[in-house]
Amino acid sequence: MSIDLQSTTDEAIVPADAAINSLDAMTLIAIYRVDLITGGAYVLAEKRSTSQTDGWSLFRPFGQVAADDWWFFHHRATTDTSLQSNGNIIQANRWEFLAVMDSDGVAPQILHGPLNSLPVEPTYTRTTGVGAVADDSAHDLTVGHNSLAVPTQSFDGQLGFFGLWNKRMSLAEVKAQWRAPYATPESVLFSYPGYDGSATFVDLSGNANNGAVSGTSSYNNPPLSNLFGLRTGGIVGAQGFTAPGVGLSPLSPMEGVR
Repeated sequence: MSIDLQSTTDEAIVPADAAINSLDAMTLIAIYRVDLITGGAYVLAEKRSTSQTDGWSLFRPFGQVAADDWWFFHHRATTDTSLQSNGNIIQANRWEFLAVMDSDGVAPQILHGPLNSLPVEPTYTRTTGVGAVADDSAHDLTVGHNSLAVPTQSFDGQLGFFGLWNKRMSLAEVKAQWRAPYATPESVLFSYPGYDGSATFVDLSGNANNGAVSGTSSYNNPPLSNLFGLRTGGIVGAQGFTAPGVGLSPLSPMEGVR
């Protein structure tokens, strides 16, 4: 299953935790489906203050009617990381895979594409983030919309997977996560929202970074591979890592989408 995010009250809030705070190197992976593309902004995820002087944010900017692209910012001591895709890569009514990789002193990267095709690097502009990340430990992680400054910046669609790693993955490592995300020892948040048929955001990384969900409902499964790695007793990835104490039963084959 997935969770359906439709209004400004639909969100998942993950409380600030040492495992996800102030990530100097990070990889974010999301599998999502946008219902409607309008001239407004929408935030997929953010962990920052209202003043936007710390933390990070992944969003589609306000007023970009002809630019359906993802922007990513991560505040650092010397030069902020920034990434702006080009070419209208977001399309409505299809499941898409998105990965953003960031680390100190190395230009950020993005991989993206429809879920039925291997993700690629789109054209994008970027600035290399330099210096330690600004402390964001005082801020929760919000998934679904901007709950800080502009509450109307809500994500209109479905979220089938959301994960954070405390390392910068290589392009090959990210592609290995395509259609079959699996947890590794660097996973700090690993969630298939709504996997149990209800509007839940359960962290399966072993770090217990569960999200408090409000306003959402469950939705169809994204068309993931049947081999995406949920097993009884934990999450088994290609590298043999098992998240402790998860205790899930194998999921049934993925349903189609409307």
